[in-house]
Amino acid sequence: MASPYPTVGGHPTPPSSAGDHTTSSPPASAFTTLSVSALSTPVPCETSGPSAPADKIDYLNHGLDGVERRPYPGPGLFSQVIEKHTSEFDPGNTSQYLVFSNLTAAQLTRLEHHRDRCHKGCRFFYLMKENVLVVKTMPGSIQELAHRRFDEMFAILKYKMELQEQIIPEGASTYRGTTSTKEADTAHRPVSNCGKTDWPTIVYECGFSKSLARLVVDAHWWLETTGGEVKIAIVISVDPLKRKLHLEKWEGVHHSNTEVTQAHPNTSVIRAMKTQEVDILGTDVRGAPLEFSFEKVMNRKPGESEGNFVFTSQDLESYAGTVWKCLP
Repeated sequence: MASPYPTVGGHPTPPSSAGDHTTSSPPASAFTTLSVSALSTPVPCETSGPSAPADKIDYLNHGLDGVERRPYPGPGLFSQVIEKHTSEFDPGNTSQYLVFSNLTAAQLTRLEHHRDRCHKGCRFFYLMKENVLVVKTMPGSIQELAHRRFDEMFAILKYKMELQEQIIPEGASTYRGTTSTKEADTAHRPVSNCGKTDWPTIVYECGFSKSLARLVVDAHWWLETTGGEVKIAIVISVDPLKRKLHLEKWEGVHHSNTEVTQAHPNTSVIRAMKTQEVDILGTDVRGAPLEFSFEKVMNRKPGESEGNFVFTSQDLESYAGTVWKCLP
């Protein structure tokens, strides 16, 4: 009987609980070989915008076209807004983002406690100077499933290379930049970073296809705000109506700083660049294999029996099949 779970290199991995932000440990006996595939030439994919390094991103507005900005009403009415938005959500026509203004840092701290009790699926992005909170809601379970199942495939490759003690899954932890704070859907930090930096090296941002432009803004934040500490941002876009998954890999590249000032004297800055796309329509995969640099994820060169994290066409086909099984 075929396994209902996604596989990497032909080995199934069981699901983790919906409320757990860490990845369960697959059995060691499942990992015998590392899934490796020769690079194929990607075919044209759905696009989220230019892949070349872009100008500075407007985190307050970009990707939020048509989203109403409303004053923060307090925790109780906040819950009512979230619940109403979730119940009326239409993935083909509605943005999954909400924007609240006039929210102080002290109010944010209280709201985070309230969110952790009542709306654990929501992800916060807070702009300190503007006192604005951008909330990514998680209507239904499909996008939660999409990034969790993808992370389980990553866990299998991690265990095959016996890296489970060398990289830490950090789930939806909050990270603080100089003027904003943000939560990813999933993040991983190598142990070698502990004591040196709090930043992960790889993050996932997942959402519905209508939100793709904003997910890309999120990828820019991780790569550019951290000055290159975050090396890879994976965008996962889900279209349940078309049964389509769209994945993008974004990486930071050095770019000439055209606005050198006393506050920003460096002649080079990090800019986000899209380096790979994969489309999965049903279970038909275009653009595979998807590959993560070992050195970027682990902050060191690979040793013996170590190599890049490679997701083959078969891996991604199985992954998509699992996601779609949970649709009505």
